[in-house]
Amino acid sequence: MKVTILVNRVLTEAEAFATDRFSYYYDNQKTFAVVGDNAVVVMAEHETHERIVELSKESMNSLLNAHPDFNSYIMDDGNVLVEMLYNVYSVLDGKQAGLLPTDEKVPIHMALAARSACLKAAGNCEVIAIVEPDKSVE
Repeated sequence: MKVTILVNRVLTEAEAFATDRFSYYYDNQKTFAVVGDNAVVVMAEHETHERIVELSKESMNSLLNAHPDFNSYIMDDGNVLVEMLYNVYSVLDGKQAGLLPTDEKVPIHMALAARSACLKAAGNCEVIAIVEPDKSVE
């Protein structure tokens, strides 16, 4: 994966975690913007960096004004992936969130916490980094 940081700082631990896990879940085949702790916006196809920033901000603004529709999944590594409207996703560390190995579904409070993280990111409306598939390893 190729990560382009757009802010004048390093990624937070939660931003780096989301970047790593989301890339893994989609086999490093998706282009996405990191927009906050545990929050990403996925692009439907390859776009310029300027267009990715524009589309990400549009998605986050739309999410702020949308009904609370989302799906949550327990991933093969025990973490939680929450899919929201407008190609917005959140990735939570299952252990830190308290997910039990016996859980078959994501407890609603975890999914809501992930959604809250995305809404917080949407309120800030900042694209922190762009992550693209590394074409040199194909």
